[in-house]
Amino acid sequence: MPAAIGFATKPELAVAMLRHAWGQGVPMRWVTADAVYGEASVLRDVVAASGRWYVLAVRAHGSVWPERPEVAVPAWRGRGRKPTKERARDENARPTPIPALVASWSDSCWQRLQGAEGEKGVCIDDWACQRVVENQDRLPGRDAWLLVRRTLTEPHECAYCRQSDRILQMSTSPSVRSQYAPRLRQKIAYNEISTANSR
Repeated sequence: MPAAIGFATKPELAVAMLRHAWGQGVPMRWVTADAVYGEASVLRDVVAASGRWYVLAVRAHGSVWPERPEVAVPAWRGRGRKPTKERARDENARPTPIPALVASWSDSCWQRLQGAEGEKGVCIDDWACQRVVENQDRLPGRDAWLLVRRTLTEPHECAYCRQSDRILQMSTSPSVRSQYAPRLRQKIAYNEISTANSR
């Protein structure tokens, strides 16, 4: 490796490659990747700022804010360093683990949908969604939709998505996992949740 090339994480390399591709005019509407990249908020931010949509896996240990909490810089109490970073005004406010949020949903929240046919045949899964706020470093991030897929053969195995408002016709190409429902919203991430509630 040339000495001039320093270390970079996979998400950092992805950001550099994407910006290079965009600068070269490569046509691209979707960006897809696994959880190694999806967990990197900087990558999500870069793609979102470019006006493109993404399908990025995220891990099951994540959490979201069901409602946007009020945030502010805490008042200085006269001791120690003056606070400079925002925090939730309610000291008891905490983001909710996604498996716990999914477990609270009733059966009426779920809708059975059929996706495109893949190597294992036609994909039929249960889907549900809820409006949430992304959790970024224990602070509220961008508004999103939490979309969960629950398989029929393994009820405890689910997939969830972070996505924004605009409704789109989603591609069923292998690169975006053909089991997704035909009409989803933009900015989607998926991954398996082993602790979600079954019917």
